[in-house]
Amino acid sequence: MEPTSQLTQQTPPAIQPPTAQLQAIVDYMPNVTIFGSKTVLLEWTADNRIRIYEMNFDTNQATGMMLDAPLTDIKKVTGSLNMLTFHVGDKTYRTLFARMQTAGVGVVGAAYAYSELKASGASLWINKLKQNGIKVTLLGWKLSFLIAIGIVVIVAAIVIVVQIQSGTF
Repeated sequence: MEPTSQLTQQTPPAIQPPTAQLQAIVDYMPNVTIFGSKTVLLEWTADNRIRIYEMNFDTNQATGMMLDAPLTDIKKVTGSLNMLTFHVGDKTYRTLFARMQTAGVGVVGAAYAYSELKASGASLWINKLKQNGIKVTLLGWKLSFLIAIGIVVIVAAIVIVVQIQSGTF
């Protein structure tokens, strides 16, 4: 008779999520505008993955994962002012680090947003992405000012045209 071995069933240790290297609460913008945006958790994991979690901030629990990509899958990151856009495959994930708190958008808003980018966690992300070989392209603050001025001029022109047509100008 052959000896029988007794198998014992052991419970494997619980799998722990990797510790985050960086985390930021940001607005995720599915479109180019802030309309439809939602506040999410952007995370750089210890195993070099970029994740975007939908969160229930009342309970601090993740309710879904919108992005889970290793650094090698990120083609590039682009940005302007305080927004970073991650290009992963054929999809883009726009994250806004700090909403402009000024009433006017124009030049003042652009200057404020640029200073927010420098002071916010976005600069940490930009530096870390570059250190890890990810191509990061940012619009300079001068170009951002020009874009903001252009938007103000277009909006002012539309308002004037509407007032002229309605006879209130």
